[in-house]
Amino acid sequence: MEKNQLRQFVQLTKRCIQSGITDAPIEQTHAVNANENLGDLMKNASKLVVRMGLLSLLSVMPLAAQIVNGVNFTTSFPFYAGNARMPAGSYKITQSDMDESILQIQSADGVHSALVEFIPTHSGQPHAHSDVTFHKYGDSEFLNRIWVQGQQYGMKVDATKAETKAAANAKVVEHSLSASLR
Repeated sequence: MEKNQLRQFVQLTKRCIQSGITDAPIEQTHAVNANENLGDLMKNASKLVVRMGLLSLLSVMPLAAQIVNGVNFTTSFPFYAGNARMPAGSYKITQSDMDESILQIQSADGVHSALVEFIPTHSGQPHAHSDVTFHKYGDSEFLNRIWVQGQQYGMKVDATKAETKAAANAKVVEHSLSASLR
């Protein structure tokens, strides 16, 4: 029982004793309080079940957005991966061994690399092929998304301050390049 309910119960009990009424209202009060407590318990249990279900769904989503062996792609233009400017060339994207929410983008020759955070994204249908999507603002290209063949989940790269600033000054042109699984 809560403090207010307990006070009310004690006050009602005192009044009943003072007026000579012994048991009827007390039993009714107990029954009402028991029903209220049962109702509160059921509401709390329902809320807990819903929260656990949502937590379960959210914890599965990052597991679904994975690049098992990596993705390869080639660009004919320089681009930004996070804050790193990457020259035109061939690249591979893999997930970090340390943190599954971080992608490593590395040039085929190993000279250039960057780590970027991503957010899992969802598509209604599995993707027919792997691709890498870029956002272009003026002359600047930014790595935006990676989709893996056969998966409904993709990876959206977090926008940097530089990309947010570029987006405020120019209209976005989105385009994709074909990628291959390693």
